[in-house]
Amino acid sequence: MATKWKELKKQKEPQAAPEQVGGWRNSHLLGWVSFFLGVSLLLTVGTCFLGPRAAADAGDTSYYDLLQTDVKDTNLFRQSVLSTVNQMSRVQTNGKSYDDSSYPYSFHGYKDYAYDMLPFPCAAVENGNLIYQQGDINYSTLQSDNFRTSVPLLTVQIKDSVITQVTLTQASQPDNLPSRQWAVSLRNMLLNYRLADLTDYSGHTEKTFSIQSRTVYLAIPNHTPFTEVYQLYTSEKHLYNTITDASVLLLSAAVLLLVLSALAHAGKYRVENIFSEAVGNIPAELKLVVLAVLCFLPLFLFFYQSYNGWGLTLFRMIFLLLWYVWLAYFLFNDLRFHTFARRSLLRTLWQRAHGSLRSGSEKTPLAKQIQRWLLPLYIVVDICAILCYLFLMAAGGQMPDSLFFFSFVPLSATLALVFYLEYRCWKKCEFLGLQMAKLTEQIRLLRSGSQPQPIHVGGCEQLSAAAYDLNDLQGGIEEAVNQRVRSERMKVELVTNVSHDLKTPLTSIISYVDLLQEEELSPTARDYVQILAQKSDRLKAIVQDVFDVSKAVSGNLTVNSKTLDLAKLLRQTLADMDERIAAAPVTFRTQLPDRPVWIHSDGDRLYRVFQNLFQNAAQYSLENSRIFVTLTIDPVNACVRIRNTSKYEIGDAQALLERFTRGDKNRTTEGSGLGLSIAQSFTQACGGRFSISAQADLFTAEVVLPLGQPPKAESTSANTTDFQ
Repeated sequence: MATKWKELKKQKEPQAAPEQVGGWRNSHLLGWVSFFLGVSLLLTVGTCFLGPRAAADAGDTSYYDLLQTDVKDTNLFRQSVLSTVNQMSRVQTNGKSYDDSSYPYSFHGYKDYAYDMLPFPCAAVENGNLIYQQGDINYSTLQSDNFRTSVPLLTVQIKDSVITQVTLTQASQPDNLPSRQWAVSLRNMLLNYRLADLTDYSGHTEKTFSIQSRTVYLAIPNHTPFTEVYQLYTSEKHLYNTITDASVLLLSAAVLLLVLSALAHAGKYRVENIFSEAVGNIPAELKLVVLAVLCFLPLFLFFYQSYNGWGLTLFRMIFLLLWYVWLAYFLFNDLRFHTFARRSLLRTLWQRAHGSLRSGSEKTPLAKQIQRWLLPLYIVVDICAILCYLFLMAAGGQMPDSLFFFSFVPLSATLALVFYLEYRCWKKCEFLGLQMAKLTEQIRLLRSGSQPQPIHVGGCEQLSAAAYDLNDLQGGIEEAVNQRVRSERMKVELVTNVSHDLKTPLTSIISYVDLLQEEELSPTARDYVQILAQKSDRLKAIVQDVFDVSKAVSGNLTVNSKTLDLAKLLRQTLADMDERIAAAPVTFRTQLPDRPVWIHSDGDRLYRVFQNLFQNAAQYSLENSRIFVTLTIDPVNACVRIRNTSKYEIGDAQALLERFTRGDKNRTTEGSGLGLSIAQSFTQACGGRFSISAQADLFTAEVVLPLGQPPKAESTSANTTDFQ
């Protein structure tokens, strides 16, 4: 089986001659590496362009942030501002926080909190008193009349834990940034936003109260904040911009590599073949385990490990896509070459356990199959019997010793009887299986045409009777075959002898008819003599046809093969029959090649074949129809087809090959009914194939002959002789 698989694989592998394919195009490394890199680059660019946009359209705000050019237009920026405002609302008048609750801000699930590191310089003022400030912001300068700031300053007014006013100023000009989209979005988010009430745990009593009046100032810097979440966003944005900026170059490189891989397809195919051969030696069960590990390993690394090692989400997307695409590619390559399950540990263990590890296409014996079917039943019966035995023994332990002894003996005997019956049934199945295998082998030998010795089968009355009948059938078949061969031989000898005996008186009749035609006869007598000449010629042709058929059937037909031009043979046959064809109410159309079509066969026999076919076509074709004669060649054979429209209903076309069968059922036309039979016999004797077919009234005769080698230059003149 392995040898057959390798031969089939070699047939599938593209073969190229050294002069047709250059060395670099046949390079193993170049073809596969260019394919690997080209597909990887194509997937990388496609993931960078389509991945974030598709995720953003699906509502993933993190990927929406990745598509923005200004960090202030991101949802991350708005979350961090709101988180800072929440943190400033939790500050007490002494600068400490009331509790640890805070509003987080995140990017792709990586969270950060304002109380860990405030992303913006900020200050909180309550009742005109500064209670907290951090970063490059000074509340005293905010109150000066000549205050100027180079960055936007966000002022948030809080009343009863609700943001009632949001002001964004720059250069002491209030609300001078309404045209900025990020400013509008930030104001809309913060305005009327309700903050969580404060909770005081002092005095061992929990007290909750709202923020009465507080003002929060936030300086919005032009640079990106330095928190870990913003660093993750910056790295992700840098990767996205790098790939998109180089997308044209990457796409060009990918297309170039794929074109190079297509040109070096032969080398790529061989690498895949080598890989499948190497992986095919690994058991299928181990492959499944490794495949499962490789499928879940990236998920474990990304979802169960910290984000510090795999922080870039776009990188994770590209990595996962490439990982699973190439994993599927290698799996498909293994399945394409049929090597995934070539080796299996479970199958090997199963075959060894049942003793059926055999080579090639040898089938499991019937006895082993029957035992394999019985094995699950035996296992279930034995388990149930042992469990019942143990249960009854456990229950018998509560009864007196005398009763336990009398119950133990029959139960043990019953269990032993079950095991003994199973063993007997197992051996009986093995014996019957072997006997049935002998019967099937005897039938196979009879079907193959050999004459095996009679067999004797025991162990079962039905099998013995079947073997007896099979032996009688073998004797009857031999006797029937001998009788049929004897009958066919007698028929052939009878036809040969009769046709041979008819030749002598028929020759005399023809000679005397010729003599009568030379005498001075009356017009009436001369007409009679003319009719006798026609009928004697027809009888001579029939006797000759019968004689030829008998010789072909008996294998006594001599064949003198030589190299000849089949196209020339067809033209010469049509030319010799020109008068007969001209007299018929049909038109011949020929399609013959101009160049010679050389075959190695008997020209005289083939001349007779085509003469019979042309004569039948002219005799049985519909009046005023056309007969098409075509000669086509393929790399091995030359095929001659004669197609005509029959004037008689054909019915079963294959019946016309029987001897003395004619297309004219009423037999009112001339002919012996042997033309097609002779054509078939002569074609087969010349080493060709002859077939006929009919589609409605369209009749087709086909002669297929093997092509031969052209003759040598010095012997060309020897093939120009006429055929007769």
